[in-house]
Amino acid sequence: MEETEIVVTGFGIVCSLGDNPESVWLNLLNGLNGVRSIGSCHKELAGYGVHVLAPAVEVCVDNEIEDKKMVRSMNRVSKMLVYAGMQALKSAGIVPHIDTKRYNTGAIIGTGTALGVDYPFERFENRNPKWFLDTYPNILLSHLSIACGLSGYGMTIVNACTSSTQAIGMAAKMIKHGEANVIIAGGAESKFSPSFLSGFSRLNMHTPNTDPESAMRPFDKGRNGFVLGEGACLLVLENRRHAEKRGARPLVVISGYGVSMDAYRLTDTSSEGKARAMRAALQDAGISPNEIDYINTHGTSTQTNDREEAKAIYDVFGTYSCSIPANSTKSMVGHTMSVSGAIEAFVCARSLSEKIIHPTLNYVETNDEHVLSISSSCQRLQRARYCISNSSGIGGGNASLVFSAV
Repeated sequence: MEETEIVVTGFGIVCSLGDNPESVWLNLLNGLNGVRSIGSCHKELAGYGVHVLAPAVEVCVDNEIEDKKMVRSMNRVSKMLVYAGMQALKSAGIVPHIDTKRYNTGAIIGTGTALGVDYPFERFENRNPKWFLDTYPNILLSHLSIACGLSGYGMTIVNACTSSTQAIGMAAKMIKHGEANVIIAGGAESKFSPSFLSGFSRLNMHTPNTDPESAMRPFDKGRNGFVLGEGACLLVLENRRHAEKRGARPLVVISGYGVSMDAYRLTDTSSEGKARAMRAALQDAGISPNEIDYINTHGTSTQTNDREEAKAIYDVFGTYSCSIPANSTKSMVGHTMSVSGAIEAFVCARSLSEKIIHPTLNYVETNDEHVLSISSSCQRLQRARYCISNSSGIGGGNASLVFSAV
């Protein structure tokens, strides 16, 4: 065992399937659908070309934060992030403001730009004087830092849907290089606003489907766009020796990390870029493609992404790609954008530890050239040593993480 092995010792999560790791995992295994009709969850957002959403469950942090003035200034995304952060620290056995200071705990958060979307029509003179702080993506990190007593390294990553994947990857590298002891990494996001819904709809990225049960269908030939989701997910990362010294139980190992850019188009993805990220992650982990036992795909339910991702997986894994168990977590929680990679990192950890993967909802058959081993039911893993998780985003960014069982 190398001293530089980076492990995850705690998780915190909020999404459409629950507000804690256990309930989310059980709901995934049971194939529970977190997609809702817009009329049942956000009537005020109807009329922008979107008919279904995957809203996160409501959470409350009011009693957990001493600074009530700050609580009143926090938007929904900040509250989800702080909730997930406190949950992750608790599960890792780290006490906020005490242990976090002792370990000089840092945080790297992936998110999207808010741009004051909570104030789309309100006149400037009627807004809270601090409204413009919501246009700063790092305000989420600041709320988390104050609420949990995080005084170490801090960074906010805004890189579309690869943001939280890159946050985890960068945190792992910093710890590996001795630049930090403990870092909380992941992300939080909600793009539930008229501007984003209209934009995704007009770009034909969001599904026009009106049926919540069939709207999200990654890799299926009938797919026609993603369902927008929201949530937060954070991981506690640390050096394995540091974790064991303080009596923490490692949950999964982060073994490899790779990043690439397509250098192609803004909204049309490229299989070549995705393949480069996967190869880089495998090389960083020091393993060969045939050692991967499971793939958690980006799987957005758009025609272009799923086709190009399947091709990229074939390019990297060859004929082995059609027999590697694979799934898409987004089929149940929707596309949570920048936080999706962190949620899928949690799924990878549980899948390896329990040697089972959750189903992919609404996958019946594909008409893509390259066919992956995707199942519409839970699937037992014959071998569960390594898995890879993929993320891609608008603008052509790609990131992959390799996880290994403890």
